[in-house]
Amino acid sequence: MFLEHAPGLEHRCGAVDEARVAASSAALGVSAWAVRVALSRNPDLDDEALARWIHPRLGHLRPPSGMAGFEAALALLADAVQHDRRIGVFGDYDADGVTSSCMLSSFLRELGATVVATVASREGGYGFTVERAKTFADAGCELVLTADCGTSDHEALGWLRARGIRSVVIDHHQVPEVSPPTDAFINPWQPGCDFVFKHLCSAGVAFYLCAALRTHLRGGTGGERSLPDPRAWLDVAAIGTICDMVPLIDENRVLVRQGLTGPSVRNRPALRGLLHKSRVRPHQEVTEGFIGFTVGPRLNAPGRLGAAEPALRWLSATSDAEAAQHLKTVETINRARKSHQVRVVDEAREMLRAHPELAARPAIALASETWPHGVVGLAAGTLASEHRRPAFVMAVDAATGEVRGSARTDSGVNVHRALQDTEGLLLRHGGHPAAAGFSLSMDRLEAFVDALQGAVQTQRAQLGEVAPTPYDAALALEEVSASLVHDLRAAAPFGQQAPAPVFLTQDARVRVTRVFAQQHLEIVLAQGGVEQRAVFFGGAGAPLSPGDRVSCLFEPEIDTYRGPDRVALRIQHLWRT
Repeated sequence: MFLEHAPGLEHRCGAVDEARVAASSAALGVSAWAVRVALSRNPDLDDEALARWIHPRLGHLRPPSGMAGFEAALALLADAVQHDRRIGVFGDYDADGVTSSCMLSSFLRELGATVVATVASREGGYGFTVERAKTFADAGCELVLTADCGTSDHEALGWLRARGIRSVVIDHHQVPEVSPPTDAFINPWQPGCDFVFKHLCSAGVAFYLCAALRTHLRGGTGGERSLPDPRAWLDVAAIGTICDMVPLIDENRVLVRQGLTGPSVRNRPALRGLLHKSRVRPHQEVTEGFIGFTVGPRLNAPGRLGAAEPALRWLSATSDAEAAQHLKTVETINRARKSHQVRVVDEAREMLRAHPELAARPAIALASETWPHGVVGLAAGTLASEHRRPAFVMAVDAATGEVRGSARTDSGVNVHRALQDTEGLLLRHGGHPAAAGFSLSMDRLEAFVDALQGAVQTQRAQLGEVAPTPYDAALALEEVSASLVHDLRAAAPFGQQAPAPVFLTQDARVRVTRVFAQQHLEIVLAQGGVEQRAVFFGGAGAPLSPGDRVSCLFEPEIDTYRGPDRVALRIQHLWRT
């Protein structure tokens, strides 16, 4: 974001023990920068834990012993596969739901099972509904799996149970006081679950279940059969993990590293086609950035504007031709999503300019009858980043009298807790500390916004002053090189609780500015006789002119899109010097 003044800064690597950095760098065979980055984010890592962080392997995955509901789910799935019982798979409409559904349905089909798979539609509302349950019953399913939903869907699950249809819930959302009426409930957050790692998304849980099912069948009557290798779905598990923005630590770190470096990421027709379309060449690394900024938006777009089925069909395609056909549909929907998103963000910014008191409150809370519900979360993320405070953006449906919103956070406020503190005014809510969804009646909107401000203000008072913005080191432009990017990648993947390295460069001169895609800014910076290209996403409105002197925080990256590979700066914050 463009800042009027320099932010408070914190040198993240300043306290790292450089003697240990040198020793660990030699022992692990990586650059000093990789070790420095790992230790600056995890000061308590011992040598063994540091090695797991730098070189996460499948052998580091802890067995699912103690995961509540896991053995019951395994038994139900094995019985269904061995006795040819029709299995229904239902996923939520976001990337985690789509990837979980893709993995479970395709793996079960490879085992020879008959599977009916579908995902949610935005119009049908969040979660597993009675209407969806009836669809599976009409299709003759004897077992239904829900992926990335089901924890709160008691009515639909009870409907299945009353008709003798077994169910398995695979989820990771916050658990209410009463567990769902299902035959097997797998959610690491539920009381009584002793699995040590709580931060798996549904795709991560689904991978564990597929791997355990293969082992179970090999040890039983299916031991002589040729069974699919769950490692072929590691790329799908990685996509769900990255896009759901769960912490990239421990098991999640293993799934993402192995998923992005293994062969499946280039063997899957959907990804192979998109990599080619995006001009990612065979020798280039598939990064978590590519997944987050290129794959994720396309998987999420259909579910944001309607039915998520096109995303599931695209990811599940078994041939290049089939994947290409479904990608055309997904691309069309994604372009529409972008258009809606730009409009909502622009209108939200205009509201804040016209009413500056709204931006000064503890939380940004905006609502409109013209905003599509599917993109309000994206708008909330943009506003939270720009204003460094939580944002609650709501779509009002005047016809039904319902308000549906999404929340995103910045600077440490837990938006899920804020919604819990106001739940007496809500119809439903759910999510995580950093992102949540909710709904309420129109007649309670004003009371909700007032209560929300109080809940957020209480948290902000507990947190104290806004934390300084961290950076890893100050660099001159001449020090930013391809070798630096390569050295840093040894500490990847980067994401939640494993933030990407950010550097500070000071007193550079703006040489050229160019707006592209209507909302982004390309800048050429000059410093000490060196020129460097920089990209400022969302920075089209920054008041910059050639000759301005600026400082910025940036992530270095390799730009592969046009022409030969070259270093570029991805600007996070920029201000005049």
